[in-house]
Amino acid sequence: MRRRVLSKRDSRGLVAVWIAGGLATVCCVVLGCKDSPDAAASPSPEGPPAAQARFITVPEVFDVLERPPVRFDHDRHTQALTEDGCERCHRVQDDGDLEFTYSAVEGPTDSEILMNAFHDGCIGCHTKRAEEGAKAGAVTCGGCHVV
Repeated sequence: MRRRVLSKRDSRGLVAVWIAGGLATVCCVVLGCKDSPDAAASPSPEGPPAAQARFITVPEVFDVLERPPVRFDHDRHTQALTEDGCERCHRVQDDGDLEFTYSAVEGPTDSEILMNAFHDGCIGCHTKRAEEGAKAGAVTCGGCHVV
């Protein structure tokens, strides 16, 4: 398998992603996120939680990205999918707790399996909601893969 050499332009983009990830981490720490990345998305008596936008990256699977990571706004999705419940995206474990990851794939994965699971799940949901006349997310590459 041949590795692609990053150009200066690609390197700058990668540095921008690292900086954005670092800033997101700092914001998470400042906002008081708990152990799981979605813990702060729980409703609180004081009102709605702070925006829970994250970048979807799985570095142990995707060592080289062909496109920028997807910026995922958890709060926006939980509000849009209230009727479906958390189980729309999160698997319920044997003890009744939710997995705090997107659980469309079980078992070992490679980059193609995981990429297809995200694409099928996200684009499939966006397409279905649009067909139903509901507000829906992007269905094109550039609509989600933006920094």
